Amino acid sequence: MRKFLLLAGLFLGLNGCYPVADEYYLLGYTKYLFGDYKEALAEFSRAIEVDPQYAPAYSIRGIVRIMIGDYQGAIADCTKATEIDPGNAQAFYLRGIAKSAVRDYSGAIGDFSRATKIEPGYAEAYYRMGLVKNELGDYHGAISDFSRAIEIDPDYAELYYSRGFVKCSLSDYAGAAEDFSKVIEIEPNHEYAYYIRGIAKFELGDLKGACLDWGNSFELGIGLSEAYELILEYCW
Repeated sequence: MRKFLLLAGLFLGLNGCYPVADEYYLLGYTKYLFGDYKEALAEFSRAIEVDPQYAPAYSIRGIVRIMIGDYQGAIADCTKATEIDPGNAQAFYLRGIAKSAVRDYSGAIGDFSRATKIEPGYAEAYYRMGLVKNELGDYHGAISDFSRAIEIDPDYAELYYSRGFVKCSLSDYAGAAEDFSKVIEIEPNHEYAYYIRGIAKFELGDLKGACLDWGNSFELGIGLSEAYELILEYCW
């Protein structure tokens, strides 16, 4: 769903001044939706050949490059998009994703931060920035970013899951259990939320609650091996 919302924003960026470029852009967009990344790249490249200042074409070509693992190519495309349109929050966001993939974490944080300055309600940018900060061991910074994203999009389960995970790293097991409970409220079949909440409850001394969660995780995960091992060790 979020993928299509992202693309919808790019879709609205049709050039209008160069109808041929728009035709190539739309062809590439269709190819992308059907998973034909090679042809999608070709069509977006044709659109750019017709109009070298077509910022949305660079942005969406960057998405395709990310999908196929060409992160340096994605960085180059998104950089071009930001040069043409410095207010293109999506281009900064996408370049941040590509930079994080090549472990340029400082650069990624800079790009995600720029995206949120352009669009303060950009929950996905806060979320990605939190993931990078967690990778760097900046747990408090990560929690702050996840919390900001939750304020913007309170029904996005992955935000609570990620924040709960970081809280476990800080031994805030009560806070983690609350976050995983929220995940389960939004997505009742999230087996890993049950599994990690069980660990948090175990650390809080609630063995009965932990065993119940691991049992649910085991059932929902079609025999999740991690949960089964904990059940064998502590619940029987």
